[in-house]
Amino acid sequence: MLKLPAIANPRNVNHHFKMTRLLSLLSLISLLLVSCDKGIRLEKQPKTELTFSQLPDTVKYYYSRIDSIKSDSSESKIFCLDANHGDCDYEIKWIASFVDKYVFHIDNKTLTMEFNGNSINEPYIIYKKELYFIKTLNVYDIEEIRAAEYGKFDLRDVLNKNGG
Repeated sequence: MLKLPAIANPRNVNHHFKMTRLLSLLSLISLLLVSCDKGIRLEKQPKTELTFSQLPDTVKYYYSRIDSIKSDSSESKIFCLDANHGDCDYEIKWIASFVDKYVFHIDNKTLTMEFNGNSINEPYIIYKKELYFIKTLNVYDIEEIRAAEYGKFDLRDVLNKNGG
């Protein structure tokens, strides 16, 4: 009796076909995830470190309200003060229980920053096309506000470009 190779058995052929399709689908999904647009990388934008006294008065005003902002969990933690803003929000992406990256959506642009131990803490303020943030952790009252370290990303080039 002629014995066919295992793959020629109708049951094995069907199983082999299903496994091939499954592996192809998983490969395609992996490729899509890897090649997804990560948006504009904040780390590549000009960044400046600041003290409280170096902040513009308008930005100081919002940071001086931090005790009420942080106590109200329903209030937005991003303030877009420039006129004619389209969308303006942010989200934090997680992998398991760890922060993976920050994702900002501003004027139909997606800006991302990978988390690698860096601190860009809320509330975030967009003012004159610059993104202000607090570098110091656990800032809750006016004394801590005045002593905290701040930073800003200059977004003028990316927000002035057409398209998304």
